[in-house]
Amino acid sequence: MSFKHLLFELSPEQIESRNKLGESLLENSAVKTFQLKYSCPDEVIVLHASRFKRWLDERHLALSRSEHEIRETPELGAYIDLVYDATTGVLDEVFQEVGFVQKIAKDREYLSRYKVFDLPISLEEAHFENLNIEEEGINFLKILSELQTFENNDKLGHFLYGDMGVGKSYLAACVSNSFAKHGKNVAFVHVPTLMNYLKQLFNRPEAMQATIRSLCRIPLLVLDDLGAEPITSWSRDEILLTIMNDRLENKRKTLITSNYIPNDLVTLYKVDNRGASDEIRATRLVERITALTQGYEMIGKNRRKA
Repeated sequence: MSFKHLLFELSPEQIESRNKLGESLLENSAVKTFQLKYSCPDEVIVLHASRFKRWLDERHLALSRSEHEIRETPELGAYIDLVYDATTGVLDEVFQEVGFVQKIAKDREYLSRYKVFDLPISLEEAHFENLNIEEEGINFLKILSELQTFENNDKLGHFLYGDMGVGKSYLAACVSNSFAKHGKNVAFVHVPTLMNYLKQLFNRPEAMQATIRSLCRIPLLVLDDLGAEPITSWSRDEILLTIMNDRLENKRKTLITSNYIPNDLVTLYKVDNRGASDEIRATRLVERITALTQGYEMIGKNRRKA
C-alpha cells in the first residue's frame, strides 16, 4: 500500500502555517514559472506548500553545484522534480538531473568504447589537449608528435619504455581516449591484471577464448606494463604470442608500455617462474613485438612524485 497521496487532517495552527508558506511561495519566480508551465492554480501550491518548499530547496542545491563537484559525484546533480497534470489535478514527482549531468554524461560517452576492462579512473581525463607541452622536454615532445598522428597514419604500433612514472601510461591513455572519442572501440589492458583475470577463466575456456579473441580484434589495443606480470610459458606462448601474432598478421594498431628495453625482452621472457628456460619461444614472441611496434624510450622525472 502506498501512502504517497494520503492526506492527513491538519490542526488549525498547521493549516495557518501551511497557508502562510504557500502565500510566500506564490511570490517565488521558480514557482511562478512552474504554474505557467503546467497551468497550475494557486490553490495547489498552497495545499502542497511543504512539497513545493522541499522541491525548491533540493532544486536550488542541485543547481548550485559546480561542474567539478558533479563530475566528482554525479548524484549531487540530481533532485526530485515536481510535475502537475491540470486535467487530473495530480501533483507528482519525477527524477531530474541538472544540465551539467547530461553534458558530463555526453562528455564521458567515449568511455563506453572501452572493451574487456574499464579504463582506470585516474586516466579518464588523459587527453592530448590537457597536456601542458610548455613544461615538457624534447624527448617527450618527439614521442607526443608520433602518438598524435598514430590514429590516422599507417604505422601499426609503438612501444614506450622507460623508468616508472615518466608518463608512459598517461600518453598511452591519451591515444586510446582519442580513438574512443572518434567512435572506435579500444582496450586498455594492464598486463598483470589481464593474466590474473584469465587465470580465473581456466574452468571457463569459452569465456577465456572470447576475451583473447576480443583483444586480437579490437581496433586499438594498449598493453600497459608489459613484463610486470609473472612470466609463465602459458602467459607467454598461449596469451601474448597469440595476441601479438594475430594483430601483426591482421595489421591492427597496438601500443605497448613497459619498464623494459625491447632488447631485454628475450632475456626476460625466456625463463618462466619455474626456472625453465626457452629462448626460442621467447625470441618468437619478441620478434612479433618488434615487428609490430616501433620503440621509443621515455626519459624524465617520476611524475608520480612531483
